[in-house]
Amino acid sequence: MKKIFLLFLLCFAVNGYSDAANFEVG
Repeated sequence: MKKIFLLFLLCFAVNGYSDAANFEVG
């Protein structure tokens, strides 16, 4: 259960970072 939660958190962090990078670029 904890591993799945960490994996979900990691995916969310990566997606948020990508969105922020895209926003700054364009």
